Amino acid sequence: MKKAIIPIIILIICIFYLLINSYQMPTSSMEKTLMIGDCFYCLKTKNINRDDCIIFHWPADREGISVDKKEIYIKRCVGAPGDVIEVLDGQVMVNNSSHKEPEGMKTQWHYNVTTKGRGLNHDVLRKRYDITEGGYGRNQNEYNLTLTNESRDAISKFPNVTAVKKRTEKADVYAEYIFPHDKNYKWNVDNYGPITIPTVGATINITTENLSIYKDIIERYENNKLEVVAGEIYINDKVATTYTFAMNYYWMMGDNRHNSADSRFWGFVPENHILGKALFVWMSWDKNAEGLNKVRWKRLFRSVK
Repeated sequence: MKKAIIPIIILIICIFYLLINSYQMPTSSMEKTLMIGDCFYCLKTKNINRDDCIIFHWPADREGISVDKKEIYIKRCVGAPGDVIEVLDGQVMVNNSSHKEPEGMKTQWHYNVTTKGRGLNHDVLRKRYDITEGGYGRNQNEYNLTLTNESRDAISKFPNVTAVKKRTEKADVYAEYIFPHDKNYKWNVDNYGPITIPTVGATINITTENLSIYKDIIERYENNKLEVVAGEIYINDKVATTYTFAMNYYWMMGDNRHNSADSRFWGFVPENHILGKALFVWMSWDKNAEGLNKVRWKRLFRSVK
């Protein structure tokens, strides 16, 4: 009986090694869904769905290195191939409907908080309400805090808190650090798009006006020679007015909406950059705690949603 079990155990170990990888959350871009110090397992797969938490190679790396050597990022897939993505005053829209957040998703935004009299106790904010980002504002009794809906509602009830206001960029204001880095598109982190996610086999019209959106796809991700000469677009030395996509693409965003370098900053994620999707947290370390409290025991073996 024991001899029969050994091959099964070896098979399970081999399958686990081939299909599962372990990663650690390096930044707060997915707080509080995934926290800095979370160690989680990832299922190696290219078959992903909208709202999956995805591990992928950062496509914006321009050093000319191969895909598998690029830096690894972790975000949520909010746009699948063919989806139309838009952000209106911070609200993500998918195909003209408000993004329905899956159970377990914890979105955060930056807030301006004003108090009277006694200020806020940062130890209390961290230990009781899990508020870990932010600090003092420009004036006394002003704070800039990163809050979930739950923590926002909690501190709004503090007797010494007089205002809690979300910090939102105005519409039609161009931010040069926002994709496609083109003044023709007056987009920012809170007001963005609409933009359609490319699908393999789909053909679009390309012009010098919209080329900034598709330039990286044509030239870098799908390895074509691209030039603009005398106002005309040349692909592989031929005049081009259309382009047919060779891959599927995705739109990734961090749940920590105001503290995430994501597709709003560098655009589409090609399917060949995707490593897989997060499954569950197997260990979590809190660098601000001491002793046994450094382990976030309640997060162990929690599924990633």
